[in-house]
Amino acid sequence: MALCICGQGMSSNNNNKDGVIFGSSSITCNNCQRLIHLECADLLVHQAQETSIFYCQICRPYTGPSTLKTITNHHRHNRNAENADQLPIQTGTPDFINYLKRSTSIPDARSMIDVKRMRGQQLSLKELILSGFDRPIIVESKNGLEMSIDPQFNLSTAHQYYPEDLIVDAIEVTRQIKVKTKLSYLLNQFKLNHDERQDVYAVRVIMSKNIKGEQFIPPRIVQRLSWVDMYWPDVPFKPLLTKYCFLSMRNAYNDFHIDIGAASAWYHIMKGEQTFYMIEPSNENLAHFEKWIKSENLHEIMFYRNAENVFKVKLTEGQTIFIPNGWIYSILTHDDTIAFGGYFLHSLNIAKQLSINDFLKSLEKPGLDFPSYELTNWYAAPNILKLAKENLKNQPPKHLSMGIAALIEKLRFWLQKSKSKRSTNEQQQQQLIPRAVNCSKIIRDLNRCLRKKKKINQNDNKDQIKIKSKDTIDQQQQQQQQQSSSTQPSTLTMNPEETKIKDLVDTADTSSNSNLKIKVNMKLAQDVIRSK
Repeated sequence: MALCICGQGMSSNNNNKDGVIFGSSSITCNNCQRLIHLECADLLVHQAQETSIFYCQICRPYTGPSTLKTITNHHRHNRNAENADQLPIQTGTPDFINYLKRSTSIPDARSMIDVKRMRGQQLSLKELILSGFDRPIIVESKNGLEMSIDPQFNLSTAHQYYPEDLIVDAIEVTRQIKVKTKLSYLLNQFKLNHDERQDVYAVRVIMSKNIKGEQFIPPRIVQRLSWVDMYWPDVPFKPLLTKYCFLSMRNAYNDFHIDIGAASAWYHIMKGEQTFYMIEPSNENLAHFEKWIKSENLHEIMFYRNAENVFKVKLTEGQTIFIPNGWIYSILTHDDTIAFGGYFLHSLNIAKQLSINDFLKSLEKPGLDFPSYELTNWYAAPNILKLAKENLKNQPPKHLSMGIAALIEKLRFWLQKSKSKRSTNEQQQQQLIPRAVNCSKIIRDLNRCLRKKKKINQNDNKDQIKIKSKDTIDQQQQQQQQQSSSTQPSTLTMNPEETKIKDLVDTADTSSNSNLKIKVNMKLAQDVIRSK
């Protein structure tokens, strides 16, 4: 059999010539019968499956172009499906996108109820500690966020920022499938006119692969919150997740999801426009999400119809959104969009962070794990202990006390698990339990600190009860005195003459046996009155 037009044969492990797995790695030319690498044919797996007759580059001058299968519908992931009219609409398809754009069933977000709107200067660590980070936050411009983005970056210049052969993950939206291919191929697809595009892609590229990555800096608040940025040492396997570049074609749709490890996310629109459909991770909504994502026909189910308190937020050029831990959301792209963002674990919602991460693990779905999640929590633990000690005499934020209790329980579990399953791979073991952290001591100190705080709170409560009891007694005594004084005749203030008259009258009352004395006293009283 003839070799591929590149001069190489097929590899035995079903990879392409660069060793990257694409699924079925070749397609046969219907004219010369050569096996052609999909990369050499400039095709992805799903495109090869939709090709009816394929001709390689050598044969095309004589045979003409390849022939695609007939498109029978625009509402199913399989565009060539028979009897498609009898099948329901699926998410991501052209008909679904048109339906979603026309739909009025999802209301706009209400400011200060569904979302918070701030200026970049207002978004500080102190503000988040005081007001909490439980609702999405929208910042109208990057002024005050202390973030940096190279203004020269765009779809035309993006290839200058990355290696030519960089392999990236992407989603082909109309089929809702994940593809793995070269960034250069996807960038060429963006250059096509909208009518010439056969596929719609949403691409995520980590900025650590960027040749000029130092010119892209996330917002200052993300750097101050991120456990990875704040507490991780500089090691080869450090998870760099706060800096991504997101490229999305018009009509791209990323279905409802929860970010990896229930992490928070930030997202800045450099160019374009997108709508976020957002759902709070309440117990009811998480139960609906679990049922939906485990269903075999999840792409035929519009998840938001079963969820509670769904709302939408439209982001335009220059705006930034900060999404709390565990929120469920999807994204619809209206125009070709360039965005920057990332994911981060932090101390503001530790309890929820751990709880929803456990929930994601229970789903047993790929792509939901935060890299080195346990290790990140271990690195953060000593710093959380330090923060707890600093707040020991003061009243610590409520989220911190709850977070420490949840973290202690999880650290104990992880420590016990690491002892029972000792890895022979030293590096793998290091990625579970850091050498620089005395894990048992950290757990003991966190627990001791939590107990001390509870004791201080109990003593404070007792003192408050005593103070309240004393105040109650004082109030009761005052009320009794007021009541007793109200039952007694009122005492009039008298001048000396009036006092003398009263004394004379009183003397008259007590000397009723002597009529003469009474008359004299009355006479004297009258004289006093006249003289006045």
